[in-house]
Amino acid sequence: MARCWFIFDLFTIFANSIFFFCGHILIVFWKYGVYVSQLLLTNLDFVDCKRKLILKNLLDKLVSLNLVPIINENDSISTDEITFGDNDILSVQVSELFNADLLIILSNVDGLYRDVETKDVVSFVDNINSTVYGVISSVKSDFGTGGMQSKIIAAQVAAKSNIMTVVSNINRDCVIKEILNGDDVGTLFSLSVK
Repeated sequence: MARCWFIFDLFTIFANSIFFFCGHILIVFWKYGVYVSQLLLTNLDFVDCKRKLILKNLLDKLVSLNLVPIINENDSISTDEITFGDNDILSVQVSELFNADLLIILSNVDGLYRDVETKDVVSFVDNINSTVYGVISSVKSDFGTGGMQSKIIAAQVAAKSNIMTVVSNINRDCVIKEILNGDDVGTLFSLSVK
């Protein structure tokens, strides 16, 4: 069983939240020595200034404790008024909270396909135009809600906050390490796509 050890003031506003999230450690990561914490959010967590500040401080605290936040939309309580629509937009909002330089969106595709049949990947996009929209597959995966169009919109929104975006395949071994090393794995959307 996974355990979390903390040394900090138990009377801080984060104590209860951190222990709660720590209780949701995903065992699949634990066996690799990576400790994660699951957070379920709604759009209200980003719209309400007080909630957004609490979330930012909580995320900073989790990261400082070497816990990797796994963030997802809280579908069980989300309504049309407070939903993100998909995790691509949620990932942009979290990236903005962290003042990130790079957003990595992992999917079941290798990136933006120039040709879906041959799976020829466009490695770099610096302009969203009719050509790009022409190659977008409108087919959504069985697991997600957004499809490639949602990822492109997320890349555009991220670029407005000076965050570049990479879309790559989650099934690729060491994909995050490869992306951080600058390897050509997936599609990189530059800051000019805004």
